[in-house]
Formats: sequence, C-alpha cells, structure tokens
Amino acid sequence: MTLNRAKAHRLIATLLSPYTESVADLRVAMPKFSDEDWELLAKMAGQHMVSQAIFPALQQHSLDDVVPQDVIEYWHDLASNSAARNLALREQLVELITHLNSHGIQPILIKGSAHILLGTYQNLGDRLSNDLDILIANEDAQTGYEALQSIGYWPDDDKLEYESSHHHFPPLMRDDVFASLEVHRDLLELSLSCLIPTEDAIGSAESIDPENGLSAQVLSIEMRLMHSIVHIEITDRCFEAAQTELRQLHELALLVSSYGDRIDWGMLIRYADAHDFGVHLRANLYAARKFMGVNIPNTVFARHRIAVLCHYWRTRARYASKTFHFLDKTVWRRMHSERMVREYGGPRRPLNVNIARIKHVLYAPARLFKKSYSRCDN
Repeated sequence: MTLNRAKAHRLIATLLSPYTESVADLRVAMPKFSDEDWELLAKMAGQHMVSQAIFPALQQHSLDDVVPQDVIEYWHDLASNSAARNLALREQLVELITHLNSHGIQPILIKGSAHILLGTYQNLGDRLSNDLDILIANEDAQTGYEALQSIGYWPDDDKLEYESSHHHFPPLMRDDVFASLEVHRDLLELSLSCLIPTEDAIGSAESIDPENGLSAQVLSIEMRLMHSIVHIEITDRCFEAAQTELRQLHELALLVSSYGDRIDWGMLIRYADAHDFGVHLRANLYAARKFMGVNIPNTVFARHRIAVLCHYWRTRARYASKTFHFLDKTVWRRMHSERMVREYGGPRRPLNVNIARIKHVLYAPARLFKKSYSRCDN
C-alpha cells in the first residue's frame, strides 16, 4: 500500500486546488496505487464530501487515463449525478426567489445557495449541498416563511421547536424538490451570534447581477469567508477536533482565487480579532495555504503565530499517526480551550481557559460518580 491517511488527504487537496500548477508526480505515482490505495482515496473523499469533485479535477489535470476504469466510472457517476442535482437546486432557487420578490422580499443567499447561483465552482456539480439556505431580514422573515408555504412547502414536523428557539425556522420540505429549505432570521445560532451579528452580515450584503428579473443579495466576500470559517471551525467544532474539511478549504480556495485583490484582508482580520475568533480564522487560512497553496498575505499571520502553527501540526499528526489520533481524541480534546469555554463559560483567554482546565480535573471524580449513579438509577 503506497498511501496513508495523511498522503491521501494531501493528494485530494492537490487535485482540488485551483492553485495547483503541476501534477507530474501524481502521474508517476498513481499507476502504482493498489486497490487498497484507491479504496482509501474514495473513503477519504467521501468523508470530506468532495467525491463528486474528483472526476472533474482528474480530467482538468489529464489524469483520468491513469485511474482504473471501475474507479473512474464511480467518480464519473457521482459527478454527473451531483451536476444534475445542483441544476435542479438552481431552478428551485430561482423559483423561490421569484416568489419572495413578488411579496416585496429580497432574500440574502448564504452558504451553498450563494455558490450555486453565483457559479463559484467551475463545474456545477463540484459542491455537495444538503439543503438551501437563505437569510431574510428579521422584520420580513415571518412573512417570507409563510409566503413559501403558499407554493407547496411545509415545515418539518420533527423540528417544529425551531419556531421560537432557533436561528432559522423549521426546515421547509416539498415532495417535488431535491433539497429542504432553511429560512434564517439570524446568521448564526444564538450562542454564537456575537461572533458575526446578523445586522453586520445584512449591512454587508451586496446585490447580485439580476438574472431573469431576480432580486437577491449575497454577503460581502469578507463576510462570506468569515461565515464559512466560523461555521466549520466553531459551529461544527473542527478547530476543537483539529480537523481540516476539504470541502470547506476547496470553497475558500476558489473564493480567494476568484476575488483576489478585492478581498480586504485587513478588515477581515480586524473584525475577527474584535469578535474573538481571530485564532480560528488564522488557523483555517493557514491550513488553506499549506494544504491547497492558497495565496494568503503574510500580514494575516502576524498575530497568534504559535497557536496557529501548533494547530496545524496537531492536524497533520492526527492524519499521519493513528496513535496520536487516539491520544488526541481521548486526552487533549477533552481539555481543549473550546470545550473549556463551552462548559465553564468566560472569554477565550489563556488565564480563563487554564482555570477551567483546573476545575475540569478537580470535578472529574464528581462527574464519574454522577455518571455511575445515573446508570444505576436507570
């Protein structure tokens, strides 16, 4: 077997990156891959939700002729199915935007919805979207949500509690569409709303070029990058787990490649530092630079260098060593600053985090007793 998890991760990142200029080494290495190597690649691509993007990347780099026929057919089918699905999602978006416009509402497209309509990805099927997300200004959110129900959508019965306690309404379903629809009244969940306040996001929104008379907006490029990073690193806890999600890095690489000098990096890092996610943002951008060669200015990393480097090497070690992965998951992650802040409160500052760690150790016997007692009680 030629590949391990770390090499497979880097290979996929190289294939997907818009900054990759030469794949000569892959052309030499790929014919030597065993069945186990191809299985590992397919498994890792699936875990990172980028399987549908592999075939177009292989074609782009003229590598499809060195991949076994059954493997290339598998990735070709995934790419074709994803492209057809995203085309249907695009039509779904056009329909719902048109209907909201008829009620005087201009939605803000976020996450996958923005990418699908703007054509961020060179190949329509490259991004896998589980649902469609739109943000509507709070005063119009309820009206917009009810308006969409008038064209056949209905709320997910399993999530009706979202009505009053969640940053988006219960997901809307419909039999004849591919994806559920999430209407956001806030950009982030309540506990994280201080990181990117909804009013800041809405204030940054820009109108997109009208298509078929559509009236919609997207967040500014800086807000889109920050939202993506906060969502993956904090909401999905990838920073805490030292995971690099290739789907998100691929998306970030495409955005930076597309917008280039139009990105205000100074504004981006000042905002992140002021809202207490500067380390998370830099760690994610550093991973994008190292794994995908994304062109990030050095000034971005002027602060938090040690924390960012430690996070990067922790991430690499988790992919390279199963032993480190086990120890990291069972020991270090339980004492990670993110978990300490989540469980004991307070700011993400070294003093507060270390006090929380001391409490965590001191309270360990009580937690064990509580768990034992609850097991017996049940």
